Amino acid sequence: MKRQFLYNTFIDELSGSYTGMEIKVIFYRLYEHFTGKDRIHAAMHPEEILDEKVSLSLLETIEKLKRHTPVEYITGHAYFDHFKLKVNEHTLIPRPETEELTHLIAEIHRNSGTLRILDIGTGSGCIALSLTHHLPNAQVSALDISSEALETAAENARRYGLNIRFIQDDILSPRHTPRHAWDIIVSNPPYVLHSESEEMSERILLYEPHSALFVPDEDPLRYYKAIIRYSDNHLKKNGFLYLEINPLSGDTLMDHLSQKDYDAEIKKDFLGRKRFIIARKN
Repeated sequence: MKRQFLYNTFIDELSGSYTGMEIKVIFYRLYEHFTGKDRIHAAMHPEEILDEKVSLSLLETIEKLKRHTPVEYITGHAYFDHFKLKVNEHTLIPRPETEELTHLIAEIHRNSGTLRILDIGTGSGCIALSLTHHLPNAQVSALDISSEALETAAENARRYGLNIRFIQDDILSPRHTPRHAWDIIVSNPPYVLHSESEEMSERILLYEPHSALFVPDEDPLRYYKAIIRYSDNHLKKNGFLYLEINPLSGDTLMDHLSQKDYDAEIKKDFLGRKRFIIARKN
């Protein structure tokens, strides 16, 4: 089939659920996935005819997209920093904000020498992989409660030949997490309130793991308090704690950290939202 015909079919079938730009991005992500060819090739061959197998594969994704399946779960991978990461129903799809956090950490510590870093709630391993890449002298460990997520993260690390220690544990009641002193602890924990789910896309609600997304409205700081409690005992003096946060919780978290003797500041993300906390332990 002609590629343009398939693209028009995507527009006809999906225009009720996606914007025109979303359809274009999705179509070419899938085109690249099934053909191994990039957008430059597509632009240079406007009359391209795709073989039957590729055409059928593209058409079969339409029903999945109508059910709001994220394109990352259809292809089985997501792009983050320098990496093409395996993702699945056990891992969140990495967000641009989280990539921004890793770049912030890398910039601050680029000349810091050897560092011990702990990534809490690693999921696909995106933070751990990015920091290992940008800070080659760092010794990075990554923790998650989900064995399936850790298997995925470990596979991503092996793919890029990165040496990361993976730990299965629950930060709410840690039993297996090393108790030596860390130079950096970083986390993007669950922070979306259950009440916020009404405003979220079905692509998130139906497919991404809720345990990695949501916290009860009555206890929104559950994971942050546990992470800070662990940091109180296992982060070095003058060590850094980096948190990705819900903008609604920023001021409360700042108050909590000030009571715990941290020097902390809030940083905004690229959309101008209060998204990160940098805290230095006194």
